[in-house]
Amino acid sequence: MTPVAGGVWPAGDGDGDARVLMALVRAAGFAGGPEGPLDAALAIRATEEQLGPLLAARVAEGTLAVADEATRRRLERLRAECVGRGLVAERALVPLMAVLRERGIAAVLLKGAALARTVYGAGERGMTDIDLLVPAKRWQDAVAAAESLGATRFVTWHRPFTAWPAYAVELRLPGSGTVVDLHRALAPWPLYAPRYDSLFARAVMQADRVSVPEAHDHFVALAVHAAKHTLDVSARCLVDGLVLAKRAALDPAVVVTRATEWRARRATAAWIALLLRFGLAGAGWREAARALGGGAVVTADEGAVVTAGAGGLAALVAAAPFSRGDSPRRGSRFVRLTRLTDHPARAAAWLLSCAAAEVAHATVGRRGG
Repeated sequence: MTPVAGGVWPAGDGDGDARVLMALVRAAGFAGGPEGPLDAALAIRATEEQLGPLLAARVAEGTLAVADEATRRRLERLRAECVGRGLVAERALVPLMAVLRERGIAAVLLKGAALARTVYGAGERGMTDIDLLVPAKRWQDAVAAAESLGATRFVTWHRPFTAWPAYAVELRLPGSGTVVDLHRALAPWPLYAPRYDSLFARAVMQADRVSVPEAHDHFVALAVHAAKHTLDVSARCLVDGLVLAKRAALDPAVVVTRATEWRARRATAAWIALLLRFGLAGAGWREAARALGGGAVVTADEGAVVTAGAGGLAALVAAAPFSRGDSPRRGSRFVRLTRLTDHPARAAAWLLSCAAAEVAHATVGRRGG
């Protein structure tokens, strides 16, 4: 595989698009850093991948150069918009978190909303919605609490039987229009088995009484998120993992323990291996990937991609990310997913649950309810 700027790019469906991913990750300060000034074309791609605010922050601090003044202004505007949207979202979250506390419902921010508070600087991490996790047994109570404030949902909620495979519901908060993805799980049942009681117990409450996951829990949660999408992830998703690992100074040995507890060994092995290819640095990560993946790991050495291991995991990581915006056949995604679960039966059970839900939904629809 041809090296790019002293490194390698992933062997996805298109070398050109994969090259752009690597260039964006480098511009974000990983995989050896940027080759040169950020030009207008790459800035546009950064906007599409929602990395504009982070790159703007790097330009402002002098660690990333831009090719022209128009590109600088574009990035500055993106960061200003990010700061504004973040303030709006935070204010919209206040009454929701308050009503959840009043009703005794624990809640933990996930992904971008949590990362923006913990490892990113002000205006570095943009987001289109807020991910919030509540205990599964209180999920419908939490939805009712949000609706009591005037929130509206995006899915049909009055069919509890046909909606049961869902693990999150989208809610639009009143006034600001902020969208909240209210989760009762990190991924569809039964792909993985996170220890939710421990996740809530380890969550860190911040000064405003809003909780975020413990850093190692969050890293494995990001691995589960990437795996449920069969590693078809954006540049921002990759950078999230790299930033969390670096700025939170994660211990790979703890990640191995958490992934094992969550029945997410292969998912986390693949996630670490993918991040290694995009510049994940630090002692212990290669060993962690090998330990979790049964020897499967992908590393970059002297411009060559090296794969090892069995069971299809190494080949899967070597080919990721996949469609990059296309919609591959469900069958191919299912095959990938079986490789990213600790036992193929988990993926099979998930597929059967989806099929049963679709049949039930169609049946109810024919009956007019």
